[in-house]
Amino acid sequence: MSDRILTLNDYRADAKPLFLAAVDTAIREPSREGPLELSRLHDMAHTCFNTLAAAERTSCGIRCPLDAFGAIVPHDTTGLTLHAWSQLRTTIGGFDVLLRLRAFALMPWHAHLEIRHFQSGPLPFSPTGYQSLYPNLAELAEYPDLLDYVREIFYNHRTPAAIAATCRAAPAPQLALF
Repeated sequence: MSDRILTLNDYRADAKPLFLAAVDTAIREPSREGPLELSRLHDMAHTCFNTLAAAERTSCGIRCPLDAFGAIVPHDTTGLTLHAWSQLRTTIGGFDVLLRLRAFALMPWHAHLEIRHFQSGPLPFSPTGYQSLYPNLAELAEYPDLLDYVREIFYNHRTPAAIAATCRAAPAPQLALF
């Protein structure tokens, strides 16, 4: 066993293949518990939080294990993808929007999709200019280009309730207790 102290970049390198495998497993075999790889990622985030030097945690904005999870998973700012926490600024239907897609942000088989009007104006499906959705990873995987999923929301003027209904393929674990 090595006494080498791991840096945030070390954790990121170790987390990437786990994240990719977790996404693939969640798409192929959705379950209430989530992929085993996701559990390993959460464990790694806790270890990262507990072992990083306080100065490195502070400089990276890591205040808790959840922040550590967000810091170690892959990121992509060139397009929307399930295989990284991704972000894209684009124009759809004449609207300048910022899109953020984060697999496993809150649930083990869903992604968190944020649609935000970049100029703070209303959108066809949201008077506030912001919509937060939790689509199932398997549903998103059916779209070769994830922008097509977002375009469908814009061009079909799907209401937030209709969008949310399609995102509830499986009950959230905490709701399954009732």
